Amino acid sequence: GYRVSLAKAALQQGALSAKLAAPAVLSVNGQTIRLGTVRFNVGGGSLTATGSAGQALDVAVDLAALPLSAANAVAPGLGLAGTLDGTLRITGPAQSPNAAFEMKGRGIGAKAIAGFGIRPLTFAASGGYGGKAVQLTRLTASSPSGLSVTGKGSLPLSLDGLNFDA
Repeated sequence: GYRVSLAKAALQQGALSAKLAAPAVLSVNGQTIRLGTVRFNVGGGSLTATGSAGQALDVAVDLAALPLSAANAVAPGLGLAGTLDGTLRITGPAQSPNAAFEMKGRGIGAKAIAGFGIRPLTFAASGGYGGKAVQLTRLTASSPSGLSVTGKGSLPLSLDGLNFDA
């Protein structure tokens, strides 16, 4: 195997920049890549990843005040705003991974929902992914304009067997 050390890394797309917050080490052994702590500062937030990926996955991702506007640099038509905080853990075989997540969003806006007057939106969601379906164990969303939604359910990626209670 071998090791790759990154002392500096920066990504720039228009006004968006993402910079490696501290030196990071990646180790490659066969088909498996192990990440030390890899943290990128993006806007006023950060994305941190640790773990390993290969035939088996064990990756933890932490988001802290990650600006959704970062996606606008890649897809300007989205018109995203707000920030995300949360955790994501991906485990299991690469062919059929599982994931667990906890996410919170503040000041969320998007071009697709701006016309409905539900901006800025605040939400919290938790759940997981496995068996080709997203399971929401808890979803709450609200806006200052009076929108209030709670829900839970499953969302198969094929949309066959959709089951959501709101």
